[in-house]
Amino acid sequence: MGGRGVISVTANVLPEPMARLVDAALNDDMNAARRAHYELMEMNEALFVDTNPIPVKTALALMEKIENEFRLPLSPLTGEPLHCLKAALKNYSLI
Repeated sequence: MGGRGVISVTANVLPEPMARLVDAALNDDMNAARRAHYELMEMNEALFVDTNPIPVKTALALMEKIENEFRLPLSPLTGEPLHCLKAALKNYSLI
C-alpha cells in the first residue's frame, strides 16, 4: 500500500533497534528484519500487558524520561503487569 515506516510504541523505549528493523525491512533484508523483530519481541509483548499507553508511559517513567503520572481514565500499572514490564526493561538494560 506504499507504506514507508511504522507507528511504533516500542520505538519510544528502544528507538535505535526499532529503526534498524524498519531500515532492514525497507531495504528488503527480511532476514535482518526478522532477527530484529525477534530481538524486540519481549519488549513488544511487555509494552502491551495493559491498555496502551499505560505500559509505555510506565516504562518511560521507570527509565526516568518522564514523570509517572496518569490522567483518568488511565491508571498506574500495578501487580504482575508491572513486574513483567520491569523484567523486560532490565533484560534490555534500560533500568
